[in-house]
Amino acid sequence: MTLIVSVVGPQSSGKSFVMNYLFGTLFLSSAGRCTKGVYGSVVTFRVNGEKRRILILDTEGIQSAEARDAKFDKRIIYYILCVSHVILMCNKGEMNQPMAAIVKLAADAIQNTKEGTVANQSIFIILNQMSRVSEETRIDCVNQLQKELLDITQFDSIINELKISKENIFPLGQAFGSKNFGPGNSKTVYTSNEAYSEQISDLRLRILDKLEDIQSSHSSQYTIREWFDFAYKFWEFTKSFSSIIEY
Repeated sequence: MTLIVSVVGPQSSGKSFVMNYLFGTLFLSSAGRCTKGVYGSVVTFRVNGEKRRILILDTEGIQSAEARDAKFDKRIIYYILCVSHVILMCNKGEMNQPMAAIVKLAADAIQNTKEGTVANQSIFIILNQMSRVSEETRIDCVNQLQKELLDITQFDSIINELKISKENIFPLGQAFGSKNFGPGNSKTVYTSNEAYSEQISDLRLRILDKLEDIQSSHSSQYTIREWFDFAYKFWEFTKSFSSIIEY
C-alpha cells in the first residue's frame, strides 16, 4: 500500500522546504515560483518495524500573480483534497486572510465533493517561519480561523470535517539562525535552529501516527500504479466538469 501526503499553500510559503525537512525529499526550494503543477517523490519509513511507502506531493504555489487562470487555485486544492490521505496547508507566518481563504476553498470543496475520494483524510495547518512559537499561537490561530469561516454554510460540520483544533495546527519557527564573528563581527555564519528540528520532528511523528491509523483501517488503499490511475482520472475529471469547482 502507498500512502499519500500532500502540501498546498501560497507561493513562497516554504512548502517545498518543509517537505524536504520532514521527509528527506529533494524538491527545488528557493524564493519565487519553483514548483509547477504537482511534483512527487516516493520515500520509505519504518514504523513499528514495518516498512511504509509514502508518496509525497509538492504543489505549485497558489494566490500568485503568475497563476495560470482564475480557477487554478481551486482546482489544485480540490484535486489534492480528493487524492491525498494527509494534507498540509502551509502558510508563511501567522494565520492571515490569504491563508483563511485557502481553508475556505478546502471547506467549500468538501461541501461540494460528490465523487469518490480518499477516505479518512487528515488536514494539518502549518504556520511556517513564525517569530514566536507557543501554545497561545495555536489557540490564536484557531480563534482567527473560526472567525473567518463563520460565513460558511454548515459551519459546525465543516469545522468537524477539517478537524480544526489546536492539535492539528503546527507553528514552526525559523529553520536557521545566524552568528556574527571576526573583526568587527564582519562575517556571518548560518546554523540550523535546534528548536525548528524538534518542531519538525513532532510534526513528522503526528503525520506518521495518522498514516498508521489509515493503514490499520484498510480504507482507500492503493498500489502506486492504482493511485496514479485514480489520480489521473480525477485530474481529468476536474478539467472536464468545471462546474464542480465553480462554487
